Amino acid sequence: MGELYMTVRASWKQSCSVAILLMFSCCALLLTGCGIGATPAAMEPTAIGPLMGNVHGGQQPVSGANVQLYAAGTSGYGSAARPLVNCAGAPDSNRVHTAPCAGVSTDAAGSFTITGDYTCPPGAYVYIVAKGGVPGGSNVNSALALMTGLGACSSLTSSTFISINEVTTVATVFALQQFMVATYGTAGAESIGTSSTNLTGLQNAFASIPLLVNTSTGQAPASSAVKGTVNTTAVTVNVINENAKLNTLADILAYCVNSNDTSSISSACVNLFAAVQPAGQANAPADTIQATLDLALNPGNVGTSSSGPAQYLSADLPFLPNLGSSLPNDWTLGVSYYSPTATKYPSGTGTSSGFLLNGYGLTVDANGNVWVLNAASVSELGPGGVPLAQIFNGSLSAARGIAFDTSGNLYVTNSGSAGAGAIMKYAGGAITSYTAPSGYTGLYGIAADGLDNVFSVSGTGISALLELPANSSSGAILSVVQPVGAAAYTLAVDPAYNVWVTSTTAVDATEALATCTGTPVSSCSYPSTALTYTGGPSGMFRPFGIGFDSAGIPWIANSVVGTSGNYLTQLTPGVTSAGMATAVGAGGLNNPQYLAVDGANHIWAPNNGVTANTGSSVSEFDDTGAAISSNGYVHNFSGPRGIAIDASGNVWVSDLAGGQNSTGSSVVVTEVIGAAAPAVTPLALAVKNHAFGVRP
Repeated sequence: MGELYMTVRASWKQSCSVAILLMFSCCALLLTGCGIGATPAAMEPTAIGPLMGNVHGGQQPVSGANVQLYAAGTSGYGSAARPLVNCAGAPDSNRVHTAPCAGVSTDAAGSFTITGDYTCPPGAYVYIVAKGGVPGGSNVNSALALMTGLGACSSLTSSTFISINEVTTVATVFALQQFMVATYGTAGAESIGTSSTNLTGLQNAFASIPLLVNTSTGQAPASSAVKGTVNTTAVTVNVINENAKLNTLADILAYCVNSNDTSSISSACVNLFAAVQPAGQANAPADTIQATLDLALNPGNVGTSSSGPAQYLSADLPFLPNLGSSLPNDWTLGVSYYSPTATKYPSGTGTSSGFLLNGYGLTVDANGNVWVLNAASVSELGPGGVPLAQIFNGSLSAARGIAFDTSGNLYVTNSGSAGAGAIMKYAGGAITSYTAPSGYTGLYGIAADGLDNVFSVSGTGISALLELPANSSSGAILSVVQPVGAAAYTLAVDPAYNVWVTSTTAVDATEALATCTGTPVSSCSYPSTALTYTGGPSGMFRPFGIGFDSAGIPWIANSVVGTSGNYLTQLTPGVTSAGMATAVGAGGLNNPQYLAVDGANHIWAPNNGVTANTGSSVSEFDDTGAAISSNGYVHNFSGPRGIAIDASGNVWVSDLAGGQNSTGSSVVVTEVIGAAAPAVTPLALAVKNHAFGVRP
């Protein structure tokens, strides 16, 4: 048997082994987590043996399929991926052979073995694709295309066994959809790639795949567990998957996969491809990977038992459990996390009440790690749900706001009895407290600008916008910028460094208009009074969350006041009486309280208006206010508070009420896999780089 050669790269400064369904390696730094954007230097190739697997359509082996391993592109979103197996071209500067690349073929049992010499390009993340072949019967299926995302090329070993089927295809496409481009109408013309400035986003997207599917068995688990060590405590993060929905999608694909060409592609594939083709797309898919991508990018196209994609559920339903006749609201796939594990305080003098127990808010750092505000502590989840850190144990009381500055320092508002008006800073393992002047209490929202100045707002006592200047010394008193309306809880900084605040009692939004100097900006000042916005003809009702589109235009979530609310307002900067509102309840809006804007300039709002434990939703709109989600995207949360979108396109929602899973345990965080366009994180970096509403 030949040998598989792979470039082995220098180990990262700190690494940890994490057991999920497929072993992934990561580096865990206390604050910033995995620094996976860097590419370590290449070392000499090492012989590690063959790579093996099988290809199945439903439960049938696919014989004669061509199997090729690809390294994702790095020159742009959807940029050309690089084939790696059985390449006959001259080696490049990294001694990786170039095209043409023949791949290998599956045998009668659907099995394949890659024994030809190949080398992983430095830092490559890879996926494997099977095309064509005979899925039973005697004729090939030229529309058959299945794939499995594998992650870091350097992680593959001779013991890696790869299953390629409809389930692995759905999991891979949904996780990587924001990095995929297809030439619809041409079979095999799809690719995965990222920009040179968002390698981290692609790498973290690969980490979601083993949460959805076991890539060795090709099965979707109902639940799993991710383990790590936090503050010397073994922590288990429990993961709840929507495996029945994923299997339903796989069963729909099987309708085409398990068919054969006649004079052209089968009528089963023609019918399915027409059903998934969205309006405005010139050509229908030409293979099953393209069909899966259409379903992922257009998740509202569910259909019924007699129309749309759902009518093509395979009669034999090869993948179970599935949803059967109980079709979903949408096709988006969610993963929910909870962990009651109590960890020790870093000082060793006490324990937390749990690693993930409450979801008052969350934010995403520059490495894609998610920081969840538990009211009395903050917990860090790495890619794939890895527990990395828990901080502020014993230092917080009724904390409500959380934000990073551009330097990676974390700030939290402390509004309870232990700190009625304080901002807590975590940097380099040290905690620093900054207090508000006497009378300014109930600090709630928090935001940082591109200069690392931090702002908060006092929602009780004297209502005002407060500032903590960058590099303030320990014990500094927050400065008062200007008064704001009563019950002001939420604020945000736009790309021009203006600070916007919403007031639920005054029913308005105020803008602290910045006067800045320098190119790039080096300093800003604010007047003692603010501009006050009423929201235009529709007004505002209990305005709360704020987000900005690529033009720096603010969007406001109007939550419920009696029978009013349930819409979004777009303000017009500088015109205080102007504003545009979405229709009440549009897109599934039901008591929206927070907002996030993705890299395609789409506005996302979680809905807090569904009865606990029945499943709530998150709504999506384009930058004109037109609803993209007809009824919202429904997942396992019931009291959503915070929302954030990471550089992989995952939509993260924290849950205060705690949606219930089948075991009755409360979920705290839900990740909607790959549903949004990748966004710049943290938000302070978007302020600094004028990068709201654009991909990194």
